[in-house]
Amino acid sequence: MPADPFCNWAKPPARASWVPEPKNALIGVDLTTRMACIFMKVGEPELALKLLEHSLSVPAGAHVGELRVAPRWDPLRNKPRFQLLLAKYAPRE
Repeated sequence: MPADPFCNWAKPPARASWVPEPKNALIGVDLTTRMACIFMKVGEPELALKLLEHSLSVPAGAHVGELRVAPRWDPLRNKPRFQLLLAKYAPRE
């Protein structure tokens, strides 16, 4: 029986590849953001930050305002890389 690709975390996906963003940009990037939240909750902050960076960089992805205030991102708030992402993708005035 082949291994279930959704449960094999030895090599986690770079992003939510089961709904490719080129085929469905809204759902694909939403899944990428959700996967970042899951990785954060299971103790993989670097993978979460990698996915968040991608999500912030594309249209309809994560938004800095939501990342700054939503309690679900609290575990990442004190990480320097998280702070750099917020600064990098902050709206320009």
